[in-house]
Amino acid sequence: MLKIKYKKELIKILEKRKQEHAEKIKNQRSNKIKEDFTKIKEEYSNFHRELLRQGKLPVRSTEKGFWGISVCDEIFELFQKINLSGYKNFIDIGSGDGRVVLIASLFTNATGIECDQELINKSLEIKRRLGLSASFLKDDFYNHDISDYDTVFSFPDEPLYRGLDNKLRKELKGRLILYGPFLNTTKLQREGSLAINGNIFHMYRNS
Repeated sequence: MLKIKYKKELIKILEKRKQEHAEKIKNQRSNKIKEDFTKIKEEYSNFHRELLRQGKLPVRSTEKGFWGISVCDEIFELFQKINLSGYKNFIDIGSGDGRVVLIASLFTNATGIECDQELINKSLEIKRRLGLSASFLKDDFYNHDISDYDTVFSFPDEPLYRGLDNKLRKELKGRLILYGPFLNTTKLQREGSLAINGNIFHMYRNS
């Protein structure tokens, strides 16, 4: 009986140590993500200041549309709330200066597709400087099959019914996160919304 009791106590001790180790690893990863996010945020703040010194704003036309920016803190909070680390492959269609992709790369495999060479260059520059793992493709996202991605992010510069909606209905296999002024311009099935600092993110899936 003593041996059985000792064995049970030993199992409890080992399980407790295992849980404590797992919690320690989780906390270390969480702290690393926060540290890397702070670096990303600082890089884009520096980028903004440089644009302002040149008399420019972080918005402009591109060959295929219009580039605008997302707020880093809001994107980071969004990815935490939806548990992006639970998804395998993320893509930002129209990734601009790469901020959303680089923040996503802290949680999962992340890819951005953008047609503007200058914005692609900025994305790659910050990625290399911070040593982050992400992929950037220079292309029109209409040429890229998105069916392999379980999370698709879009900050569209026009209503989705002008073309993007058809692509999404054909290729979307996972979740679409839609941000910006054209939230209600798709026939996809909405599964939920999140409000962060007054901005709304809608989540959609194919019906």
